[in-house]
Amino acid sequence: MTSTIFITCSFLLVYTWLIYPLLVFIASRNTRIAPAPLLAPEFNVTVLISALNEERVIANRIRNIYQSDYPGELIEIIVISDGSTDGTTEQVNLIADSNSAVVLIENTQRSGRAAAHNLGVSRATGDILIFTDAATDFSTDLIRKLIAPFSNPLVGFTSGSLEYRNSNQTDITKSAGLYWRFEKSLRQWETRLGLNLFGSGACCAMRKSLFKPIPATGDVDFTSPLDVALCGFQCVHVDDAIATDEYPETPEDELRARVRMTAKNFHGTLSRWGWQGIRKFPLLTLVLLSHKYGRWLTPFFMIGVALSSLALLVQSGGIFWWLIICLQSSFYGLGFIGSRKSCNIALAPSIYSFLLSNYGFFKGVVKVLTGNVESSYTPMNQR
Repeated sequence: MTSTIFITCSFLLVYTWLIYPLLVFIASRNTRIAPAPLLAPEFNVTVLISALNEERVIANRIRNIYQSDYPGELIEIIVISDGSTDGTTEQVNLIADSNSAVVLIENTQRSGRAAAHNLGVSRATGDILIFTDAATDFSTDLIRKLIAPFSNPLVGFTSGSLEYRNSNQTDITKSAGLYWRFEKSLRQWETRLGLNLFGSGACCAMRKSLFKPIPATGDVDFTSPLDVALCGFQCVHVDDAIATDEYPETPEDELRARVRMTAKNFHGTLSRWGWQGIRKFPLLTLVLLSHKYGRWLTPFFMIGVALSSLALLVQSGGIFWWLIICLQSSFYGLGFIGSRKSCNIALAPSIYSFLLSNYGFFKGVVKVLTGNVESSYTPMNQR
């Protein structure tokens, strides 16, 4: 029994982080994709921004969107103030007074991003919905590139490539940059295979006709792609549609972000996909399990490997189990060293970031199991 636990958990770790990405990469290399259109079709678009106390950045955010090379007359912006207590609404109203395409919706009571987005979509007039955050910046050509895949009637959802302005400032942000490069590559490969199910909430778009109200613990980056896939449409990662944002710079902020995202994603994906998705789309279900659930459950696999190998060492005392324990101890030891600001060992900060992320995965899954998933949160830059 102990050997079975060790073998199973070890395989699931290797499968999640090595075998699955390698299989997707190899398969995508042998898949032809249609060339991107030279000119993006000009849809009417509605950009939705859920804002909580964003007085400092909201005016610049609206200006950034209208600096796009996409025709300004085709862009509507809806800002949903989700219980803001600062001057967010006043800033938006000043712009709306001179631009009727900028719309403010004010929630006097805080209800969370999902409810804010649902309310905003109910007022949207665009054929394509674009979701973003108040602290995000779009590159000049992002909207056009994000819209271009919709020339294919089978495409229902697109997501851009989120980059971080502070990706080289701290060991945390450097390691995060490495992780997101891996994640974006995986989404590219899955897109080539028609198997992508994931998006970035700060820069994603979808056909309004496919939007379904998002549950309180859901979000547009993981709930809406599932809705689109369940309707038989494709989700596309657009790697050269670039948006920039700030990544958490402290371990505390990184941990909070991981816990929140894991809890919402784990819970929301389970409830949204359901038996309908498993029965109708077995291959996409395998992608969900391999790409997302394997990562969220990684800390439990690691615990299984550690405890089973320790038990087998006590039972047999063989050199193999001593070696396995020493390898794990070295890995965790490097992670501890990497948590120190004065660390100059190359791999240690990346290992520390990996362990910190997995601690966040662990706490997030526990939140789901204990029924403690939050529907709203305070943005990182307001703590």
